[in-house]
Amino acid sequence: MLRKLSVLSLLVAVAAGCGLIEGTAGGVARGREIPEECGIVRITTNVTGAQIFVDDALYGTIQRAGRPQDIVVEAGTHNLALKKFGYQDFQATIGLKQGAINTIDVTMKRTPPETVELPEREESGGAQE
Repeated sequence: MLRKLSVLSLLVAVAAGCGLIEGTAGGVARGREIPEECGIVRITTNVTGAQIFVDDALYGTIQRAGRPQDIVVEAGTHNLALKKFGYQDFQATIGLKQGAINTIDVTMKRTPPETVELPEREESGGAQE
């Protein structure tokens, strides 16, 4: 039996056992056939452009902050990460059942700016004799 998903925006990923998969922006799931051994991870975050990694493999990029985005992965336990320069990485272990939809809401936090200490300069009082 196959589940169906529609594709609103293209994110291509290869998932073991699930073949070539396309994600969706907007979280609308209809119109695309998905193998039954797979499930859907629906991600919403506050950062446009965050990269989505599943088990260290790049699955795509968040197209629009605040809008759900679906990725399709093989059922089982996976490491999920969201990364973007200037933000702290998000990491979680997720369990996904066949045909299930797991919803994850992530608030990524900005990385605090680094403070760099400069050595003190000696001031010269003028020309040397």
